[in-house]
Amino acid sequence: MTTLDYADELEVSSELLEIGLDPLVRLSRDLKRAAIELGDDEARYLVDYYYTWQEARKRAVNMARSFRDEEIAPGNEPHAIINWLATNTDSMEKLIKGALDVYADSKDNGVWCKSITGIGPVITAGLMAHIDITKAPTVGHIWRFAGLDPSSSWLGREGATKLVSDVVGRGTTITNEHVEQLARLSNRKVANLRNQILQMGGSEWNDSDDDNAVVITRASVIKALAKRPWNAELKTLCWKIGESFVKFQNHPNDFYGKLYVSRKAYEHERNNNGQYAQRAAQKLIDTNIRKREVREVYESGMLTDGHIHSSAKRWVTKLFLAHFHHVTYETYYGEEPPKPYVLDRLGHVHVIAPPNWPLELD
Repeated sequence: MTTLDYADELEVSSELLEIGLDPLVRLSRDLKRAAIELGDDEARYLVDYYYTWQEARKRAVNMARSFRDEEIAPGNEPHAIINWLATNTDSMEKLIKGALDVYADSKDNGVWCKSITGIGPVITAGLMAHIDITKAPTVGHIWRFAGLDPSSSWLGREGATKLVSDVVGRGTTITNEHVEQLARLSNRKVANLRNQILQMGGSEWNDSDDDNAVVITRASVIKALAKRPWNAELKTLCWKIGESFVKFQNHPNDFYGKLYVSRKAYEHERNNNGQYAQRAAQKLIDTNIRKREVREVYESGMLTDGHIHSSAKRWVTKLFLAHFHHVTYETYYGEEPPKPYVLDRLGHVHVIAPPNWPLELD
């Protein structure tokens, strides 16, 4: 359905069409020409903006629909402004998606992503814009950046303050040895933690003869440790990826959704055999579970069905990211990425290759 067809269906007045839709139609022609030159920062902004407009469109359409609901407003029709808003948010959403589609098609890893059932131009553009392959020699770097590394935890202000107190005590001077110990206990790289501390703006130049020496303040260290250790936007995008694979599991061209189903069955079997008792016990330690029936499941040494669902979904999302890393690495460097540790060092031979790769060029 075109923008104008949709407007006719919602009975938008010709005056509002003239005021609101014409500029959007004209803009769409320019967008497709310019989108190929989008920078990563701009693409990230557009991805976020797309989801904002998507939610706005849903609210506007629901509002228009509610006026037609006989129980709420029998016999009423939505005001022309509400119809206009629904139409224009829908139009803007499609324009942004079209621009991101062009951006996604500008690189081979984007074309590959879009060949995967369940992965559209918006998710593709988000991955391309968020992930810098020069900073991700292995897929583990991507998993960590996306918040999918279970060893990475968010301390928050309270946890960071406690950790600094445990390591430094009541002293105000923080040494290099303290920073190294804090990095180890928080499972961070020393160099990354140092950079984050300096970015907090809490460092002071000391009075030594070395002009490059820095005195690190306690406040800047706490701020750095309290910072979220992953990218929130990318983590949300990965959640959407997992949800999409679950949704498309019965599609005839699906690949990852069926892997989710098999992984879920595998984890259910292990759960029923009591092999996740340790994970269940840790869940009770890490989380204040208020629902009695849920807590009882974990106390029995089992994981809940919802936990298994999330675990299987996370597993298939990480596999997809491993394939995205493989494709991106190969297109950027012209060679396959290094083998994962479990294959290269531990002798594991089972590997799932990226589907639809190499691309079949017309």
